[in-house]
Amino acid sequence: MPRSEPRPEVTLDFLVSLLDPERLRREIDAPLDAATQAFLARSHRARSTPEFNRAITRFVRTIHARAVGFRRVLSTAEAYAIAVDALDRAYDPAGSHGYLLALVVVVKDGQEPLESVLLAITDGIKQTEPDKYRSWVYVWHVQAMTWAQKCALAAEVLRHPLQAAYAHLLPSDAAMLATRLPELIDAHIKSLAALRELLPSIVPRP
Repeated sequence: MPRSEPRPEVTLDFLVSLLDPERLRREIDAPLDAATQAFLARSHRARSTPEFNRAITRFVRTIHARAVGFRRVLSTAEAYAIAVDALDRAYDPAGSHGYLLALVVVVKDGQEPLESVLLAITDGIKQTEPDKYRSWVYVWHVQAMTWAQKCALAAEVLRHPLQAAYAHLLPSDAAMLATRLPELIDAHIKSLAALRELLPSIVPRP
């Protein structure tokens, strides 16, 4: 007996549950915060450039193994590259000298403790990991769908009451939107999240 395909509404609910912002905070931010605090509970110093580089590399390897994705141990080069990228974005958002600025304020000037730099790296990883996770979800659960399944899923998003303003697009334009399912589902999830934040302020508690 051939296996029946999941209904589009079931598939949509499943994807929404995987990509729910609250779930991302629980499964990405919270473990990162816990691993960061465990690392910072021990004393760390950086009085020279080599010490600074070793500290930020060891930090990224540690929290990545304990709290990120598949918990794999990064190579030294991988961990250093992630640390530099995070510091570039944290200390110099408009350029690419953030790592050097962080090095100066910690090692050369002593204006900031090393812990401030490590917390900035954690914040940087928090910014990139959700996108990596979303990409993984879409590769594994959407990319492998047949064209008919993708069209049906796009149509299901448009049928949702939150997207009622776009109901006139059905069914002919669902195929057009099927080519942009990740963007469509992301927009749908943002709508759900916005409604969830708004409701407590307008609906009185019993």
